[in-house]
Parts: sequence; C-alpha cells; structure tokens
Amino acid sequence: MAVSGGYKHIDKDPAKNKSYPYAKSCNLKTGTTNSDYILFSKIFTDAAYEALPNLERPTSFTETAKNEFWRKLFTQTVQTDAASVKTKSEIYISRILKLEVDHYRIFFKSSNMMSRGTIGSSSRVIAASPTDASEWWFDIVQPSLLDNVLFTDIHQSVAGSVVQFLTGINYDGPVHTNGYFSFGGAPTFKGIVSSAGCTTASLNSITDTSTDCIHDYGVYLGTTLNKNFNGTSAQQSAGITNYVKNNTSVNFNGYNPNFADSWLPLPTNSTNQIKAVDGLDENNAALPEGGKGLRLGANDGVQLFAGYGNGTALTQYDPVNRKWIVPEGETEYQFIRPIASKTCNETAINVNGCSYNYSKYLYRIDENKNISVKDVVAGSGWSLLPDKFNGLLYAENGFQSVIGPQTNRSTAAGAAGTDNSSLAQPAVASFMGLTLASDKDIKIRSDLALAETPCRNSVYETQNINPPCKDRKNVLGLYSQSEYIRIMKQAPNNVVIHAALMASEKEFHVYNHNTGGNRGPINLVGGVIEKYYGAVGTANPSNYSRDFSYDKRFQEGLAPPYFPVSPKWELLDARSTLQKFDNIATRQGKAADF
Repeated sequence: MAVSGGYKHIDKDPAKNKSYPYAKSCNLKTGTTNSDYILFSKIFTDAAYEALPNLERPTSFTETAKNEFWRKLFTQTVQTDAASVKTKSEIYISRILKLEVDHYRIFFKSSNMMSRGTIGSSSRVIAASPTDASEWWFDIVQPSLLDNVLFTDIHQSVAGSVVQFLTGINYDGPVHTNGYFSFGGAPTFKGIVSSAGCTTASLNSITDTSTDCIHDYGVYLGTTLNKNFNGTSAQQSAGITNYVKNNTSVNFNGYNPNFADSWLPLPTNSTNQIKAVDGLDENNAALPEGGKGLRLGANDGVQLFAGYGNGTALTQYDPVNRKWIVPEGETEYQFIRPIASKTCNETAINVNGCSYNYSKYLYRIDENKNISVKDVVAGSGWSLLPDKFNGLLYAENGFQSVIGPQTNRSTAAGAAGTDNSSLAQPAVASFMGLTLASDKDIKIRSDLALAETPCRNSVYETQNINPPCKDRKNVLGLYSQSEYIRIMKQAPNNVVIHAALMASEKEFHVYNHNTGGNRGPINLVGGVIEKYYGAVGTANPSNYSRDFSYDKRFQEGLAPPYFPVSPKWELLDARSTLQKFDNIATRQGKAADF
C-alpha cells in the first residue's frame, strides 16, 4: 500500500458525521505473496474464523496459514459445488483511505458473482454486480483518550494509596479507570462511570499494547476491595452496581455504570509530538497539513494570551454570549511569549508569588496560522516566519511556568459551581488550537481560559449563545509524558482551566495539596487523563476541590493539535451505515459464464 500525493476530502463520514479535510487516498498494489496480507492475520482473532464452515477456514491458525487464507480470498475466485447448485464469487480491496494520522479505512467489494441451479436437464444462471451501496469497509484506528472528563490508568496515588470519590466531588461528564474505583460518601456523577477492572500488577507489567490486561472486576468501598462477583462480564458489572448503590450514597444521576469495560492504554512516549513540532509525521515526512511548531529551548516557561495590536490582552467579557470581545476595528491574534527565567516563593499561597523575566521575543499568530515575531527589547517591527504555525509548543526541559495574561487575579474562595470564566482573561484566542508538550513537569501558575468559553457538559445542548457551543473552535491541551502537571501556589482561588490535561506516567495534582486554606473549586472544562489519581486538596478543607465538566466538543472530533491518542488500535466497520455486500444488482446469466 502506497500513499498517494493527492488528498481526497470526505465531506461527511456517514458513520461519525465527521469531516476529514486531510484524508489521503492510497495507491493499491495487489499482493502476490502470503506475507503481503499479514495485516488481516494480525487484526482478526482465531475465534473469528470459527464462524466459517470447516472447509472455508484457514488450514490452521498459524500466521503462515492465515496469510495464505487472506491472499486467496482477495486474489482468487471462490467456487462452491453442490449436487444441484454451483456458485462463484470474488472479493477485492477496492480502495484505502488514510483519514487521519492514526485512522485508516479499508473498502471491499464483491464481483463476478454467479449462481447456477440445475434440476434434471434444466439449469438457470443468475449473475450479480455490485452497486454503489455494496461497498463494505472497516476502520483501523487508534482511539481518542478524550472521551471522559476523568481518565485514570490506576485509580490510586503515585504512592499507592487508595483515593476515594467522596461527598462534594462533582464530575459533570463520563469518568473511566483501567483499574478500580473507590466510593465513599455521596459523590455526584453526570455521565457514565466505567472501570476495566485491570489488576494493578498487570497494568504495571504490560509492555505490548496489542495485548490486554488481566481483568478481575471489582470495586473499592472505602479502602476495601471486593472482587467477589460471578457470571458474565455484564452480570458482574450489574452485581458491582447493585453493591455500590446498596452500600453508599453515590449519585449516578440515572446513568448505568459499566464496571466491566475495556482496557485503554496510555501513550508510552512523546515521539510524535517531538517530530510534529519540527513539521514531520511519524515517518519523518512533511506533515500533510504543513506548518511547524515552536521549541521552547532553554526558556523556563511560556505566557499565552489572546489580544490585538502589538500585544494588548483582551479585557472585556460578553456574559450573554460567554466570550471575550475584540475591540471594534482591531484584529484578534494569539500571542506567545517565552519566559526566560523566574523567581517564585513556592511555600506560600500568593498570586503575586512569582516575578517573571520574559524573553525579548514575542510571537503573534493570526487566524490563518501565519506567525510573526518581534524583538520587544530592540523595538523592531513584526517579521513573518516562513512556516505556518501548527499549534504545537514543545519544551525539552518542561514548562516550569505556564501563565495567561493575568497573573494576579484575586477573588474569595467560592463553592462548587462558582464560575469565574468572566474574570479569567483568555490565554487562547477564539480561533486557536494549542498543545503544550514535554517529557518533564508542566506547572500552571494562573488561569488558563479560552477566549470563547467552552460550554459545560450539562448545558452543552441547551445553552443559547453565539457562536453555539459546538461551533467554538479554540482548544488547549497540556501533555507531560513522564512527569507531573501541577497547579502551583500562585494560581488564584477558583482557578479557571479550559483544557485537556494528560500526565501519561504520573498525575495531575495541586502542589502541596494538604497545606494552606480553602481555595475554592478548580473550574475545569475539558478533561484530565492521568496514570494515577492526583490529589487537589483535603476534606478539611485545604487547597482546592474539584468541579470538573467535560468538554463535549471532544466527542465531536475536536482535539488539541497533535494531542496523544491511545497506542492500542481498534476496529470499526460499516454496520452503522446502509452499506452492505448484498446490495447488488442481479440479471439473467448464461451457462457459458460458468
């Protein structure tokens, strides 16, 4: 299979109602050796072949025999002979599309279909041809990790302590763990709660993401794990659900939990992001959409802000349409300013606890992704860079400070539901998609808000604003492969974070979460994906509480640029459409056709 140079735009995918503006069609080359068909041998389990009659199966379930089976299926006419009926048909791969970086669709059609029935000296031949609706396909895709407001691999602290869902916790959206949840008190969930029941030992030992974890379904009540549930996976899930409902005050809000869900592994490296920041794909070819990102280099961190002109931040909020306003006659830009160094008091909670020494360079991006730079110390004008900006920032040494335009917002700590979006000046412009990626720590020291406030999950379908919830395009992602994402002591009370946060090998947490007074809720609209379940405060209370709401735009295909996906490939097929192999046109054939 070779990828062609041209693009094939799919206006709407009937299976997902989604567009693929950078889809590529692939050149097909008929395989002549068994090994050319190893893809099909790899993705279909041995159990799948058992649905076939014995004579139609591979001669054995070895890789060699399965490769031969697929080669013959796609390159030879299949003929069956019975006493009074004979048939023959062919199946071939009609086309292959690369819809996205990690998403391929393979199409099949049948041809030369014939059937001859014989009674005595009489016979009749029926021939059939495929139609536009007789093309079948299946997808090979790496699934998104942005389907939940909370995703944990192991639902414990890094130190191994069981962390409970307690009274006051509010998750407005689906939550998932590959391990076991712990319930206590009366937490509230406004989405499906799911767990895969993978043993901690198996999650810590898996090195091949094409395999599966060891499932042993169960749940913690407090710090006691109960795995004494019998029957099928569905029956065990129902038993766990009843056990939780009968022994806690958990509010599932009518959603039916799934405590026997699938395992979904986290990324194992940041190689794709490291390449994408330099404008390369996974094969070291130029990205199909073009553009490059920015490397932070020796700088300590970065300031992000939506603004206009030569670097004036937006200051006026429209509470009716929930967005920040660009002054009339001005053009909105995304500004990025590296932080060369900082001096911070890391022991006391204080929004003024850091002083920043900014780089002399200020970057400005317009809605067409043109990026310019100016030397603010020398007072030079804007210089247009040769490559468009692809939305990715990479920091080899971590982001020791990530801040928005306002670093000293001060408000009293509020209760859950306290929305400070109108006070948090925007870090990300209304047209911008940004991802900050590193193998090291990422430290949040202020609000990180979007210029067009994303809608909370519970009002996504009903909120009447302009632009509508689903049409807001600004998005932010923070990704640390090997270390932590931390909220530091300079962040304000009721901190606002509109982002997807991923700590693939560690956790998202509040720095020194068990010291200091009540700081109100973390107002997060987006999602948190983490290896372990990080703490944000205590029940005293000290520090923050959680008020997390899912950004439902993620379910509709929006994602921060080059945000990681799961390394485990999944299969989808055409069952959700009207495409069928038996959508064929028949005609009277001739005996000579056989």
